[in-house]
Amino acid sequence: HATPFGLPRRRWGLWGAMSSSLLERTRGLHEEVERFERLAAKDFHREAKSHKAKLHQDHRVRQYVDAIQSRAKELVEVYDDEDKSLKEEIASMTGDNVFSIFYDRLKEVRDYHRRHPGLEVPDVESSEGSLLTSDPAVEFSGEECGGKFLDLHEMHRCFVNSKFGSPDTTYLDFLSLLGSHLPNHIPRHHKLAKAKANNINKGDAAGTGTGTGTSNEYGVFLGQLLAYLASFYAKSRPLSCLRDPVRHVAEDFDEKWDRGEVEGWEDRGHDGMTSSAAATSGNNNNIGDGDGNDKEANPSEASASSRDCTIDLDAFETAEELAAAVDTEQVKRCLSFMGLKAGGTPAQKAERLMATKGKPLDELDVKLFAKGRAPVRSDTERKRREKAAKPLALLEVKVQTMMDLLEATLRDTKSNVEKKATSTYEELVADIEDQENEDGDKKKDGDADGGFDDDDDDEDIVYNPLKLPLGWDGKPIPYWLYKLHGLNQEFKCEICGNYSYWGRRAFERHFKEYRHQHGMRCLGIPNNKIFHEVTRIDEAVSLWREVQARESDRFSHDQDEEFEDKDGNVFNKKTYMDLHRQGLI
Repeated sequence: HATPFGLPRRRWGLWGAMSSSLLERTRGLHEEVERFERLAAKDFHREAKSHKAKLHQDHRVRQYVDAIQSRAKELVEVYDDEDKSLKEEIASMTGDNVFSIFYDRLKEVRDYHRRHPGLEVPDVESSEGSLLTSDPAVEFSGEECGGKFLDLHEMHRCFVNSKFGSPDTTYLDFLSLLGSHLPNHIPRHHKLAKAKANNINKGDAAGTGTGTGTSNEYGVFLGQLLAYLASFYAKSRPLSCLRDPVRHVAEDFDEKWDRGEVEGWEDRGHDGMTSSAAATSGNNNNIGDGDGNDKEANPSEASASSRDCTIDLDAFETAEELAAAVDTEQVKRCLSFMGLKAGGTPAQKAERLMATKGKPLDELDVKLFAKGRAPVRSDTERKRREKAAKPLALLEVKVQTMMDLLEATLRDTKSNVEKKATSTYEELVADIEDQENEDGDKKKDGDADGGFDDDDDDEDIVYNPLKLPLGWDGKPIPYWLYKLHGLNQEFKCEICGNYSYWGRRAFERHFKEYRHQHGMRCLGIPNNKIFHEVTRIDEAVSLWREVQARESDRFSHDQDEEFEDKDGNVFNKKTYMDLHRQGLI
């Protein structure tokens, strides 16, 4: 057995080499459990400053927990005592030969140390210190940035090159689809389509890498996506995945499936169309637009409902009238929505659509339906479809559960992609260099613990009970200097929002600062020398009214001086001069 981080067990105790006693082995296991618990407590006592330090701390604690679990399993085996060895050992220590057994054990210990005279006793403090400062090896891609973001470029490439995806979907659109439940944007017939042999990973009989038993292209995609999300979740949040995050989903899935409560699969795969099509196909006189069941449609539009476009078949008597009055693309979308064949000439499409007038879909000829989309008409077909749909539905539920757990990470990933799209090459290079030099800068600044706060930081706290201002050296200024500058005097300005200024100098300077100027602009008053030392709003408003009234009583040459033309018309000076320049007077 080995301890975490590859250390040999003898560093944690000498019982394995010194004695074959089962009681000593049990004591050693309990000691190791307590030691790992103490290590976890010490590690959590230190506050991680950076994301990388927090990640390494969580992985160390996860390794402590794994070690505790392995020791606990060994202890359970010892206490179960299936071979009765523990009971026999305890019984051998009782009776008349207790002292002889004691001296025999003592002789074994002495013989062991005689054979190993240079045996070093491990230093527990130093070994614990090295473990607390170690950095577990956690591999992330460059795009993942140490577990901050998701790297779904490979899944996006598979999506755009698949039958159920769209080649026009950008990486940012793909992330948005994942955040809004991707399966709802993919038509049912694309989900159940069979995959080509070269699209299934070699060595994976199930086609998904997860043992779900599905072998279609969509199942392969979901299996790979689930495997990546689970791996990323385990690496980025090691303490959150002590239990399988999707285990409860698999346990409750069968009951929900039988009750028809699985989202998107309420019909348990019996219907060949999408769930939205099944909800509207019953009304054949008002046929909806499925918009998105064709290969060319964008997956983000695949869930469009019949309200986008309707065709009233009662308004047409023949297929020719329908073909002449309705656009061909609209007819094609309606056919695809109902699961019918959408190929052929416009006349054939219209005739195929008119064949549904007044008839339920299960009464139509099977030849009218597209491959794999005909309604179920036998128990054998119903079981076959349910068998093919159930593994896909389980994968969808598992993927959605993982996406809910990684919702914040997905949101940060989208923000990071948008930031990169609007950044220049120089800005991207600068961000990468800053990220690489983050840990190096901390070590240069004297943070040798790799981004942690220790109790030694308490020495940097400045004792300042009087809350004096800090000087240039970061220490409080002397109290006599504080009194000399009048920094103990508080001046409040109502115009600045009752902001407090300490000291006469700061108070006089604030009249030219932005906060006071903004307050005066909000009052509609100019900030000039007249309003210096005015701090109350009512005083400033009353003073401004007095200034305006004083200026209104003052004689103005342009407005108050009068001129008369030859016809006896009277104008003020400004108006008279303007008319005179234009030659009108």
